[in-house]
Amino acid sequence: MEKGKEKKDLKETFRSFLVNLDVFLDANSVYQDAKIQVLFIQEPQEGLNELYARGLVKVDQFAFPMEISLDTQLETLRIDSQIFHFYIKLQDMVKFVEEHGSNV
Repeated sequence: MEKGKEKKDLKETFRSFLVNLDVFLDANSVYQDAKIQVLFIQEPQEGLNELYARGLVKVDQFAFPMEISLDTQLETLRIDSQIFHFYIKLQDMVKFVEEHGSNV
Protein backbone atom coordinates (compact mmCIF):
# COMPACT_ATOMS: atom_id res chain seq x y z
CA MET A 1 0.00 0.00 0.00
CA GLU A 2 1.23 3.49 -0.75
CA LYS A 3 2.50 5.51 2.19
CA GLY A 4 0.15 8.41 1.37
CA LYS A 5 -2.86 6.08 1.32
CA GLU A 6 -1.80 4.46 4.61
CA LYS A 7 -1.55 7.88 6.23
CA LYS A 8 -4.97 8.90 4.90
CA ASP A 9 -6.54 5.64 6.14
CA LEU A 10 -4.91 6.07 9.55
CA LYS A 11 -6.19 9.64 9.79
CA GLU A 12 -9.74 8.44 8.97
CA THR A 13 -9.49 5.69 11.59
CA PHE A 14 -8.25 8.23 14.15
CA ARG A 15 -11.13 10.54 13.22
CA SER A 16 -13.60 7.67 13.67
CA PHE A 17 -12.12 6.99 17.09
CA LEU A 18 -12.58 10.64 18.05
CA VAL A 19 -16.23 10.54 16.96
CA ASN A 20 -16.77 7.68 19.44
CA LEU A 21 -14.43 9.00 22.13
CA ASP A 22 -17.21 9.51 24.68
CA VAL A 23 -18.12 5.80 24.35
CA PHE A 24 -14.49 4.80 24.91
CA LEU A 25 -14.08 7.10 27.92
CA ASP A 26 -17.36 5.99 29.48
CA ALA A 27 -16.53 2.30 29.02
CA ASN A 28 -13.05 2.67 30.54
CA SER A 29 -13.77 5.20 33.27
CA VAL A 30 -13.29 4.56 36.97
CA TYR A 31 -15.98 7.20 37.58
CA GLN A 32 -18.96 4.85 37.49
CA ASP A 33 -21.60 7.28 38.78
CA ALA A 34 -20.46 10.27 36.75
CA LYS A 35 -21.68 11.02 33.26
CA ILE A 36 -18.84 11.51 30.77
CA GLN A 37 -19.52 13.67 27.74
CA VAL A 38 -17.17 15.01 25.07
CA LEU A 39 -18.23 18.64 24.65
CA PHE A 40 -15.84 19.52 21.84
CA ILE A 41 -13.17 17.81 19.78
CA GLN A 42 -11.24 19.41 16.93
CA GLU A 43 -10.52 17.80 13.58
CA PRO A 44 -7.33 15.69 13.62
CA GLN A 45 -4.17 17.69 13.01
CA GLU A 46 -0.90 16.35 11.63
CA GLY A 47 2.36 16.81 13.45
CA LEU A 48 5.78 15.27 13.04
CA ASN A 49 5.12 11.50 13.31
CA GLU A 50 1.78 12.06 15.02
CA LEU A 51 -1.87 12.89 14.63
CA TYR A 52 -3.47 14.86 17.42
CA ALA A 53 -6.64 16.59 18.49
CA ARG A 54 -7.63 18.75 21.42
CA GLY A 55 -10.99 19.02 23.03
CA LEU A 56 -13.08 19.43 26.14
CA VAL A 57 -14.61 16.64 28.20
CA LYS A 58 -17.27 16.98 30.87
CA VAL A 59 -17.23 14.59 33.83
CA ASP A 60 -20.34 14.99 35.95
CA GLN A 61 -20.62 18.79 36.23
CA PHE A 62 -16.98 19.72 35.60
CA ALA A 63 -15.27 20.31 32.23
CA PHE A 64 -11.60 19.59 31.53
CA PRO A 65 -9.38 20.18 28.50
CA MET A 66 -7.89 17.07 26.92
CA GLU A 67 -5.42 16.12 24.22
CA ILE A 68 -5.47 12.96 22.15
CA SER A 69 -2.36 12.03 20.20
CA LEU A 70 -1.50 9.07 18.00
CA ASP A 71 2.21 8.40 17.61
CA THR A 72 2.49 6.89 14.14
CA GLN A 73 6.00 5.51 14.71
CA LEU A 74 5.41 3.91 18.12
CA GLU A 75 1.83 3.02 17.14
CA THR A 76 0.42 4.19 20.46
CA LEU A 77 -2.51 6.42 21.33
CA ARG A 78 -2.41 8.75 24.34
CA ILE A 79 -5.40 10.52 25.86
CA ASP A 80 -4.48 13.10 28.49
CA SER A 81 -6.50 15.41 30.71
CA GLN A 82 -6.26 16.64 34.28
CA ILE A 83 -8.33 13.73 35.56
CA PHE A 84 -7.42 10.77 33.34
CA HIS A 85 -4.62 9.36 31.21
CA PHE A 86 -5.00 6.49 28.75
CA TYR A 87 -2.31 4.75 26.71
CA ILE A 88 -3.46 2.18 24.18
CA LYS A 89 -1.91 0.46 21.19
CA LEU A 90 -2.89 1.38 17.65
CA GLN A 91 -4.34 -2.11 17.08
CA ASP A 92 -6.63 -1.63 20.11
CA MET A 93 -7.83 1.69 18.69
CA VAL A 94 -8.54 0.05 15.32
CA LYS A 95 -10.40 -2.79 17.05
CA PHE A 96 -12.52 -0.28 19.00
CA VAL A 97 -13.42 1.59 15.79
CA GLU A 98 -14.37 -1.68 14.07
CA GLU A 99 -16.59 -2.68 17.02
CA HIS A 100 -18.33 0.69 17.33
CA GLY A 101 -18.68 1.66 13.68
CA SER A 102 -17.16 4.70 12.09
CA ASN A 103 -20.14 7.10 12.37
CA VAL A 104 -18.16 9.51 10.18
